[in-house]
Amino acid sequence: MKGKKEFTKAEIEQLLQLIKERKQTLSSKQKSIRDKMRKLGFYGRDDWGITDCTESDLMQLINNRKITVKDDNIDEPNRSSFISIMKNSCIDKNGKIAKSQLNYITPRFKTIDDLKTAGFEGFVPVAQLKNDNSAMPQVPGVYMVVYMGKGIPEFLSHGTGGFFKGEDPNVPIAELKSNWIENTCVIYIGQTKTTIRKRVKDYLKFGCGQKVGHKGGRYIWQIKESDQLLFCWKPTPDEEPDTIEKLLIAQFKEQYGGRRPFANLKD
Repeated sequence: MKGKKEFTKAEIEQLLQLIKERKQTLSSKQKSIRDKMRKLGFYGRDDWGITDCTESDLMQLINNRKITVKDDNIDEPNRSSFISIMKNSCIDKNGKIAKSQLNYITPRFKTIDDLKTAGFEGFVPVAQLKNDNSAMPQVPGVYMVVYMGKGIPEFLSHGTGGFFKGEDPNVPIAELKSNWIENTCVIYIGQTKTTIRKRVKDYLKFGCGQKVGHKGGRYIWQIKESDQLLFCWKPTPDEEPDTIEKLLIAQFKEQYGGRRPFANLKD
């Protein structure tokens, strides 16, 4: 390893500032910025396999404990708060973290109130969205499927999902049961770079048996009362939706013993 794994908060702030500068400068001047990052001990490509490191990449390394911040005393109760502030902070002209413009809060995933606190909205039943999707925004973002029942739901051996390209979307009930996670209302996390309304509309079409390419999250359509599931969403105007989705799944795994949400089949 060429660099180091342990940084001070001040060094993290400097790295964030340098990353910001590198994105805004000419390619001919980017090498000098990378050299400054290396002097701080950060070698993105050599140590972490990251080319053109972004703020999100850096915070993901911290979130996954690959990099530690030695003078911030980040124990488990304070970790989410720290990641939330650092991940989406604005850097002022002095290179310091400005905490006044947070657009992302690391959520807990137990209740609807947890998700609302993190900025998610909607919470509209599937049955209602099938008839009227006008509540969903026409912007990119992330979304979640929420289960409000008690205990493990009743599963169908053959759900309502569509046979896209002739492929059976159903899996054995035993597999569904083994994937189920207790003590969380979140059963799927998704994202879209088009619009939330369009992506969820396609998801619902797939759930109605149409031949639509939305196999991701297909397990929810083998829940007997799938029409009672809720969709919530959050626009991501200042972040890449896929980056936020990966971060949410990583944070879910951190809280639930390394397991993804029920219907998420990959990180």
